[in-house]
Amino acid sequence: MVMYERAGDESQWYAVAMEKLVEVVQDLSMARDLANVMDIVRRAARNLTGADGATFVLRDGDQCFYAEEDAIAPLWKGSRFPMSACISGWAMLNRRPAVIEDIYADSRIPADAYRPTFVKSLAMVPIRTRSPVGAIGTYWAKTRKPKEAEVRVIQALADSTSLAMENVRVYGELEQRVRQRTSELSAILDNVQVGVAFSVDGKVALANPKSAELFGYGSDLDLHDLPLSELFRSPDGGDFDSGRKALVQEGILETEKRLLRHDDSPFWGRLLAKRLDPSIYPDGEIWVIEDTSDSKAREAALTELRMAAEEATRFKSEFLASMSHELRTPLNAIIGFSEVLKDGMVGELAEKQKEYIEDIFESGLHLLSLINDVLDLSKIEAGKMVLEDEPTEVSLLLGNCLSIVKERAMAHRITLKSDLSDELGVAWIDPRKCKQIVYNLLSNAVKFTPEGGTVTLSAGIISRSAAKIRAESMAKVCRGFDEIGSESLLQISVKDTGIGISAEDMARLFQPFVQIDSSLSKHFEGTGLGLALVKKLAILHGGSAGLESRVGEGSTFTVWIPHVRRANGEDSSPDAETMMGGTVLLVEDDDRAADLMRLQLEMNGCTVMRASSAEAAFSQLGDSLPDLVVLDLLLPGMDGWEFLSRLKSEPGLSKIPVVISSIVAENARGIALGASVVLQKPVTMSDISGALSHLGLPGHSGLTVLVVDDDPKALELASSCLENEGFSVMRAHGGSEAIRLAREHLPDLVVLDLVMPEMNGFEVAEKLKEDERTAKLPIMVLTAKDLSEEERRALEGQVRKIMEKSKFDRAGFLREVKRAMGRWEAGSWQAS
Repeated sequence: MVMYERAGDESQWYAVAMEKLVEVVQDLSMARDLANVMDIVRRAARNLTGADGATFVLRDGDQCFYAEEDAIAPLWKGSRFPMSACISGWAMLNRRPAVIEDIYADSRIPADAYRPTFVKSLAMVPIRTRSPVGAIGTYWAKTRKPKEAEVRVIQALADSTSLAMENVRVYGELEQRVRQRTSELSAILDNVQVGVAFSVDGKVALANPKSAELFGYGSDLDLHDLPLSELFRSPDGGDFDSGRKALVQEGILETEKRLLRHDDSPFWGRLLAKRLDPSIYPDGEIWVIEDTSDSKAREAALTELRMAAEEATRFKSEFLASMSHELRTPLNAIIGFSEVLKDGMVGELAEKQKEYIEDIFESGLHLLSLINDVLDLSKIEAGKMVLEDEPTEVSLLLGNCLSIVKERAMAHRITLKSDLSDELGVAWIDPRKCKQIVYNLLSNAVKFTPEGGTVTLSAGIISRSAAKIRAESMAKVCRGFDEIGSESLLQISVKDTGIGISAEDMARLFQPFVQIDSSLSKHFEGTGLGLALVKKLAILHGGSAGLESRVGEGSTFTVWIPHVRRANGEDSSPDAETMMGGTVLLVEDDDRAADLMRLQLEMNGCTVMRASSAEAAFSQLGDSLPDLVVLDLLLPGMDGWEFLSRLKSEPGLSKIPVVISSIVAENARGIALGASVVLQKPVTMSDISGALSHLGLPGHSGLTVLVVDDDPKALELASSCLENEGFSVMRAHGGSEAIRLAREHLPDLVVLDLVMPEMNGFEVAEKLKEDERTAKLPIMVLTAKDLSEEERRALEGQVRKIMEKSKFDRAGFLREVKRAMGRWEAGSWQAS
């Protein structure tokens, strides 16, 4: 480089030096190791400044290591000096350049180290001013003061060197990681139990040993350059290229197909392919191949087992349905006729005869209870029992349970007590299954309590944390409280002063068909099913059950069920004034019918909104929610069933009660839209009386009931009960006869069995619907068949009550409105 000594040439020199520095920086950016960096820097330091020598110094702890040099004579290459004893150390410690015109006149210079050298003047700059990692020195053989521009250039070189050294460090780390990852990848590919192949331009570029093994080749090298279409041959034919086209379009391919090995033997393979980054690997793909032959065989075996299990479940369900019908049919006669005889409906009995008949009646009820328990257990275990939650007056339900066991308790001089909290109110629970839980606990308590003892039923609302604390003190709890999601629980306890249970016997409690002491079966009737059902029903509700007991002192069984209050947040049913002053949305397209219902509702304090179509009704529901919807089914556009289905599917609307009212306007053609009541055989007279009251048909002469049943005994039993209530009864022994009698005589009620050989009850109901003369007949189903959810929906629909406007009855209409809205007169109705 030509040095410009004149002051006027310094700026020109600086510009040329910076141009040269740019070239040096480019060279440094491509350096991949420290030796290359030092070589570039030592030469550049001399060329840029015209110095007679240059050194590259690295910081090595507390020492300066003169790693490289370029000079007219040797300097200190390979030597180490303390940081405090050399000028390079001073520059690094002070993080600024050292410019020395005369080395022997500067106290920072160790003169003895410089005497053997040619150096008279120098400039030393740190590499990186923040935490320096080294220094660059330039030396002159003649005494001179390095120019400021020269120092700036050499400092710029040092700064660029700092970046180059950092790049070398990062590059080295990346290279090390790549080597490590490459080694790990090789180890994985060599040992992984799936085939992996990389392809370029549709040919195998690299494969692991497992790929060769899967396809029957001797080595993975044998797969090199093999076309993918040849590797993935299939005995089923098919165009492999079409699969690759999908891969090109979607970027990923996943499939399972039969493949051929090199020797043409078939196997099942799962292929997963993904395109590689086209900017790096044009037309590059990675393929993963897994041999799924064993899993396919297991899948086929599992499919056979599943089909066998489903078949067994189907047979079991059919068996249970058949046994349910076959067992309940004779029980219907046993219980029914014994009750007729017991109550003296066909004449007074001798005292001994009455005693025997009462034993028959009680035994029939016990056998029925056993059959129901077995069927319920089977339903729960098969996952077919579904909760049917509805707003239920808890204290009323518990009172009914006490009344059921009252007679048996009195017979053994057992005192029944109750301690029910005022906070119970109305809760969303399944009343039938909850009643089953409480009845089983009360029945057990009465059974195992000696004469003169006491059974106490208590209930209240408790927090989950409080229930958990109480459960911790109990001897046995069926289910942990961490599994219960509800924070508020309905706690029901039954305490007795009975024989108690020992600690060692508690382990076998809540198991089906197990009594803790076999000797008990000689003294107490039972099979152990009651407590098993209590446990399963409590868990089905999302709750738990527990026990505390002392031998000779008695036991306390406790059940916890999630407590959910009514949607409107009220604890109990609204009183009559509140509800009958509520808002009713009347969905009715017929003006005369709408006016009549509006009049009846407004006379009872209701505010009535009217919509003439389902679409208009939904529009009004968007503005405000009524307390009740009265719905006609035959509407223009969207019909009533579709409206009801949509209403029940909307979370914010599904809890609104609905009363359905339907008619064909002028010709007064009613529609029987399912059964009004469903009873299950065996039934008692109180069941039938309750059902008749539910239908608004109190027993008196002048009303005709058509009873349909192919079983002569069942037919006679139901007919006798009805005749005893003052009804006129027609008997039909089959479906065809029932349809004929219904059309000829138009009875006030049809009592219909479902399971009949000639024509079943569902078909009879359909036939009655089709004829406008009988379409309006109310139907009460009396059956021994266990109805599925679908069958119940087919009979009852998703409403509280189905009424007929063709015989519009003000009292009946208002009664159903009150029932749907939660109002009923004391003593007349109970919450369902």
